[in-house]
Amino acid sequence: MTTSAITVVKAGSKVEIGSALFRFTGDESPVLSTWTAIATGATAYLAATPSGSAGNQILTINWTDTAPVWDTAKQSWYTSVGSVIRHIASVYKAGTSSYERKDILNPLNTAVQFGDYTTGGNLAWREASGYIVASKWIKHVVNTYESITATQDAVFDALKAYIPTTSESVILSGGASLSAQADLFVAAYAIRINATLIRLYGAAASNTAGRAEPYLTCTDGNTAQAPVMTPGSLAYGYVTISW
Repeated sequence: MTTSAITVVKAGSKVEIGSALFRFTGDESPVLSTWTAIATGATAYLAATPSGSAGNQILTINWTDTAPVWDTAKQSWYTSVGSVIRHIASVYKAGTSSYERKDILNPLNTAVQFGDYTTGGNLAWREASGYIVASKWIKHVVNTYESITATQDAVFDALKAYIPTTSESVILSGGASLSAQADLFVAAYAIRINATLIRLYGAAASNTAGRAEPYLTCTDGNTAQAPVMTPGSLAYGYVTISW
């Protein structure tokens, strides 16, 4: 999905067409001549066409430049309403052997169901308001890091898997303190600055000057007691954060 290599339906894949479930027992390459017929610079759709008698049907995978339509009765994308040819994915033909912008054709206006012990919950997109809403509460598993002798490296390691890419961020609660200086840092969010640096931004209450726009610096591999708050460069020993 993330390369421009030729598209292949992998063994073990399943697709439902008109209430019939098909399973691919081996890798399936789309018919090459249908790719050749697609103009360079066009969007191509991966179409699955069933054939044969009931109980003995097979699927043929082709490329088409015909945009699909949503079939409400079947709850999927098809060549036309009532058609048995299901469109399952799309790519951009950047060249003779270049398959770009690969994407699965997802259901239209789908509500994701979350079960509970009784009747189940519901999560849905509300177009009019621009919100995702839930008719049931959703349980949130909280991750926590707490230490009275925190180091920059330890805080970095606790957060790095949750913000692996530069400029990614995660909302935090909690903070850090250094009682000897009567400082208190309240964390708001953490952001990945680069491969070896994460900063925790928030607000500080202090009797020490120079606390405008404070952040805690957490550097990978730095085992000194910290993280260090800037401005001021005070080392914080006690840290407790959740996200």
